[in-house]
Amino acid sequence: MKGWQDDGWSFFREQFGLIQKAAASVDARLTVVMFPFAPQFRADLLAKDKDYVLKPQRLMKEICGEAGVPLLDMYPVLKDAGGAELLPDRIHLSEEGHRITADALYEHLVANGLILAADSPGSAAMTETLNAAAAGL
Repeated sequence: MKGWQDDGWSFFREQFGLIQKAAASVDARLTVVMFPFAPQFRADLLAKDKDYVLKPQRLMKEICGEAGVPLLDMYPVLKDAGGAELLPDRIHLSEEGHRITADALYEHLVANGLILAADSPGSAAMTETLNAAAAGL
């Protein structure tokens, strides 16, 4: 798995820098959402070497922190909600996993100022503007 190999992270850091530059060139703000792999929830693996099992999350947190890019690590969110049960084929989310992720992503985006909260004063006006623009397409 590339997530545990150091050479993969060197390449990722390089590519992440390019993504940041591209986003900055169009005044876009960047955020990262990271999903776990079901075996990362296995108690036996965590007991044996938790630091190694969660290495991808640790490295992503480090990279995003250095870059000032918000990170939503779904590992703790999904762990608290059922862990591997939410990844029935070990990779893809179940319907419940999608719901949990949508809620967490919404909170993350609001908390980081990337979207307005649904109940914020500007939200209704923004919705009207977007609906009017979509109607004109």
